[in-house]
Amino acid sequence: IGGPALHTAALNISILIYNPSRSNLHMGRLSMHLVYNGTIIGNGTIANASVFIGPNVFTASAFFTVTPENNKTATQFLSTFLRGTVL
Repeated sequence: IGGPALHTAALNISILIYNPSRSNLHMGRLSMHLVYNGTIIGNGTIANASVFIGPNVFTASAFFTVTPENNKTATQFLSTFLRGTVL
């Protein structure tokens, strides 16, 4: 993510992934970046990901990380989220 972390928070987040194809996909461990306005603000992992046709809801383990490089964007994200705005 960049420089030393100023703040880190461990989260469990719900993620909706929609599969428009006619195929199921079994991926095992799925790692991803948490991105807001084009800036990486954390990392997440889905332990045993299988994506089936249509909507799929997962619980991911995530780390929201504020660094000197993403401080402004991460703060904007957190403020928007705490106001209850859908992101």
